[in-house]
Amino acid sequence: MRPVTLLTAAALAATVSFGGCIAKPAPSQKLFVLPTSSPVGARPHAGELGDRSLGFGPVSIASHLDREYVAVRLEDTRYEYADSMRWASPLDGLVEERLVEAMVWATGARDVRRFPWPTSNAPDVRVSARLLRFELTPDHTAELSAHWSLWDSRSGEEVNSGYFNHQEPVQGNSAAAGVEALDRTLLRFAEAMAAELGG
Repeated sequence: MRPVTLLTAAALAATVSFGGCIAKPAPSQKLFVLPTSSPVGARPHAGELGDRSLGFGPVSIASHLDREYVAVRLEDTRYEYADSMRWASPLDGLVEERLVEAMVWATGARDVRRFPWPTSNAPDVRVSARLLRFELTPDHTAELSAHWSLWDSRSGEEVNSGYFNHQEPVQGNSAAAGVEALDRTLLRFAEAMAAELGG
């Protein structure tokens, strides 16, 4: 698969967008992480956990997404990778860290543990997730699709599960705007999972 370049405002007149067909000099690489700041505003699902402790993980990512570069889906079965947009560290770790932060914000949880944990210190409930899509598209959207499961950590039984899909518009032409849109899909995913904790 040949790499692709996310359209930047500075290069608007000199390059093409995601699927660019015009030969251009290789762009400089930008390294990206996901934001670490908590969202602002009211916590949408505060109190769902009650006094229960929350465990999060594992989080797995489809192999075609778990790459050094941001994935761009050109068609349902065809992907390319943005050669100017490189993750600064492994994507699975970045995604898990951000989802934990977002779940803490959404639920107001005070006792949150990341997988794995000692058997003797298992949380009351555990959430796991598998990302099937976490990508940009040529029509300037970011999309996340994932399966999630809610577990009783002490019995090991799955008590709930579901499928989540969400798209966010990329608000701007910069590479950073694409990463910010991907981050917003993670925040919406965390809110959706948090909403199931009261069940």
